Amino acid sequence: MRKTFLFLVLAGVMVGLSLYGYPALAADEIKIGSIWPMTGPGATWGQPFHNVIQYQADQINAKGGLTVGGKKYLIKLFKEDTKYVPSEARKVTEKLIYQDKVKFILGPLGGGELNAIKPLLNENKVINVVVNNALDALGQDKPYCFRAFMGVGEMFIPFLEYLKDKLGVKTVQKLDWDTESGRSAEGEVVASCRILGLKQLESVWYPPDTKDFYPSMTKIVANKPDLILCGGPAPHQALQVKAARELGYKGLMATSTPTEADALIKVVDKKFMENYYTSASIVEGPLATPLIKKWKAEWEASGKNWADAGGLTPVNFLPLVLQGIVKAGTVDDTDKIKAAMESMVFDSTVFGPCKWGGKERYGINHNLIYPVHISKVVDGKDVGVFIVPPEKVRIIVR
Repeated sequence: MRKTFLFLVLAGVMVGLSLYGYPALAADEIKIGSIWPMTGPGATWGQPFHNVIQYQADQINAKGGLTVGGKKYLIKLFKEDTKYVPSEARKVTEKLIYQDKVKFILGPLGGGELNAIKPLLNENKVINVVVNNALDALGQDKPYCFRAFMGVGEMFIPFLEYLKDKLGVKTVQKLDWDTESGRSAEGEVVASCRILGLKQLESVWYPPDTKDFYPSMTKIVANKPDLILCGGPAPHQALQVKAARELGYKGLMATSTPTEADALIKVVDKKFMENYYTSASIVEGPLATPLIKKWKAEWEASGKNWADAGGLTPVNFLPLVLQGIVKAGTVDDTDKIKAAMESMVFDSTVFGPCKWGGKERYGINHNLIYPVHISKVVDGKDVGVFIVPPEKVRIIVR
């Protein structure tokens, strides 16, 4: 009688859980840190990464979790704000590793942040998937670090090559924020211009808290370059373009970052951004693939604003780790998971099968290689103009 009573109580609890959207049998958890600048100058980049990662985790959990070795696991995210400050990145990483017992961390954004947490990642064998552009973002000294993002070292040559071949660019000058990540991209600009036979004028740097770009743009506009490359987050880029246009500059303006038009026209009138070239994701029109259209439709069908997704860049981060975990058949052995990630062909939600690359640049094949999208802003919207296939991506070696 007692056993029957206990069984009925347990069954009732299981039914109750299932009614509220939880799996009938309680699943164990895979703990994953999501560390991005949620506030501060990098928030316009950082927040969309977490938005997408949270959405993907929620979708998996709603279906009962991830199956690893025949067992179900729910995804438990730990959201932390690095504020785009290296010391903050280290502080939240220490919390995640030592207090929350996290074995996987997605982020951070900047090179300074990554260098601040590298010793912690290595010492504790934490799998890390990052964004930043720095030449030392990957390497044999960061064996647990992977990048699901192509930075300036991968994107700059195909991006500038299009502007040179299709739009006749011959001279280039760059305005960028004076940060570790900004400075690290300078070598890629120099190398790309040399390889493509472009003349590069001396770059101009600005403090990250700059709000008035007229003095910097006055210097650049006086040089009459064919192309002005804009750096920094979207709000900075928008103000840079506005300043240049109001100073009478008629030439091309662009950024190699995947900056979305929505983020730009929140800051300035759309007329200023007309024909601004970016590497924003191509999600509509004839160049958008069925996989990309499907992802965008699912995101919007969930009631979310597409502008909050940050394009396609954030989509690969969580699935990359999870596919490695499934292939390895373990949620605990990060050495085995690292090996599985290194050997697998990643099945991207938006790009399909993707391979690893980067050994010639970083000394290790831990950089995901995927198509380069080139877009321009037309009437306040991103319009795709060209896609460089993965096999045509030329990686800068310096």
